[in-house]
Amino acid sequence: MKWEQLVKLGCEMPEVEEGIWFRTPSLKVRGKGFVRLKEDGESVVFMLESVDEQEFLIQAMPELYFITDHYRGWPAVLARLAKLREPECRRRLEQGWRLKAPKALVQQLGPARATGSSNSRTMAANPRELQPIDAYLEGLKDPAAKKTLGALRMQLRKLLPGAVETISYQMPAFKVDGKAVAGFAFFKTHCGYFPFSGSVVPALKAQLDGYATSKSGVTFPPNKPLPAKLVKTLVQARLAEIAASGKKPPATKKAAAKKAATKKALITERVTDSAVKDATGRDWKGWMRVLDAARAGELSHKQLVAHLAREVESSWWQQSIAVAYEQARGKRIVGETATTGFQVGVVRTLPVSAQDMWERVAAQPERWLGAGARLKLEPGAGYAVPKRRGVPGVRGEVRVVRPGQRIRMTWQPDGWKNPATLQLTLVPKARGVSFHVHMEKLPDSKTREAMREHWSSVLENLA
Repeated sequence: MKWEQLVKLGCEMPEVEEGIWFRTPSLKVRGKGFVRLKEDGESVVFMLESVDEQEFLIQAMPELYFITDHYRGWPAVLARLAKLREPECRRRLEQGWRLKAPKALVQQLGPARATGSSNSRTMAANPRELQPIDAYLEGLKDPAAKKTLGALRMQLRKLLPGAVETISYQMPAFKVDGKAVAGFAFFKTHCGYFPFSGSVVPALKAQLDGYATSKSGVTFPPNKPLPAKLVKTLVQARLAEIAASGKKPPATKKAAAKKAATKKALITERVTDSAVKDATGRDWKGWMRVLDAARAGELSHKQLVAHLAREVESSWWQQSIAVAYEQARGKRIVGETATTGFQVGVVRTLPVSAQDMWERVAAQPERWLGAGARLKLEPGAGYAVPKRRGVPGVRGEVRVVRPGQRIRMTWQPDGWKNPATLQLTLVPKARGVSFHVHMEKLPDSKTREAMREHWSSVLENLA
């Protein structure tokens, strides 16, 4: 398949447009990229639901799917265009589109058309009716694998009465109350069992001693089935995990999600030890020891990157290691950059044309700057917003104006020692305009979150 053919398939879905993402051709929905051409021109990047799916796809189709260190630990996979066929391409495109498109737009498209998971049956409804897993097993050419996985299927039926048999991630799976509990598959030389969880297998490390395992599954030879007791343990662990997650109150879930989001923002949590070691020769602890010994804590970010350049060739890894070190030693907080301090961005797609929104911004500055604001959209022009009860006054200067597109200005509320930079950008869309607000040089992380809430509210009122 060629990139042009992929683009044609992708553009069949609602509001898809061609664009540039990470400096390469891509497809976007409402401004968000969901597939892009790699720099080599021979492979593409597909978005996935989870890292577990990445691992499964590479095991299932190694001639098609692969990753580089950059994508290790991220929910994405690389695909070779020369090996990509239309049905598989449609599946990956639709999955990526659904992950990035707004919920309202996804609802317009309706149920998944090409994911392979809609062909399912509830065993309790009609046990004699042909199941989607039957076709999968029937297509296996290895007799031992067919026998082993057939027996595993019957055991799962006994352990999960009333479950739904389906095909998920292109492999047989059992779902309970809409959540996948167990799945299995045959690869070229081995079988695999997957609990659809990244924590079940690591938690049962002792019981799985002797088996080849990964974070998401267990592999075993076709002629050596998993013991029935071990399968039962795996199923029970997954069911317990699902039950525990369902018992958490909303407030706890929200706090956990926020904590997880903060954790993911740390470089050392997003990039694995093995990835950094394979690329640079040291794991994270090794780099921390070396940089401490070199008194890197006394260096500026630019000096630290220059120091790393002596040993690390890749500029991406130079920056990643530098930021990771600064975060670990408290020199950098999540949301803070080396050149622009704390920054924040807010984006909303509004149901008006870009031209109408520009006229609204230009003629009604009080709607986004604050009551009493007067603004002349000319570079060098000053502005002021009077103080109100509970709301400080704001002053600043217009720096850049591109009519119909962008405004860049300073923003300094009463009490701030230094001004921040405020930029408003309008991007025309098929059904409205994408309104981007970006602020830089904010004084601290608390102000950053306050500005996020402030501009979110402003954009809601502009709609």
